[in-house]
Amino acid sequence: MVKTQNDEILHKVTLNVPPRELVRWVREEIEERHIHLNFYESAWKEYSFEEDYDYRAFGVSKEENLQLVSVEAILDIEPLVEQNYWILQLKVTDRIGLRRREEQFPYISKNLSIDDFTEEFLRRRRGKAEIILFTETLEAKRHFDDWFMILKSEHRRTATH
Repeated sequence: MVKTQNDEILHKVTLNVPPRELVRWVREEIEERHIHLNFYESAWKEYSFEEDYDYRAFGVSKEENLQLVSVEAILDIEPLVEQNYWILQLKVTDRIGLRRREEQFPYISKNLSIDDFTEEFLRRRRGKAEIILFTETLEAKRHFDDWFMILKSEHRRTATH
């Protein structure tokens, strides 16, 4: 679960939408600037370093001083209006592999442009992609459904959710 700034718990629903299609629609929407679909988007990537993992599954021992490195890239889309709040999140998780502890330097978390997000994680088909909708209330879900229906119809491609 995700919490809002007011510590409200959001409900989670996974959507069945091709990630590249969603990003294409969002990119077109940004370029066309339809007033009725105002939204804010942000993207970033974060690295995680696991010290406790199944060493035997990777064929190494704990004494080898290796960490399991993963990257998570996230594209958040959220309405500009805070009433009936929702967040649509495209998350790509990719396990990079085992690295020595002193090799953390090249793995720096940072903000991404939507183009960088697409190039680095979708075009290269890295990791596992998942699209998740977080909502505060049933009314927020209805608000998202209306917004999403308009987004799909504006861009003439079909998807289900």
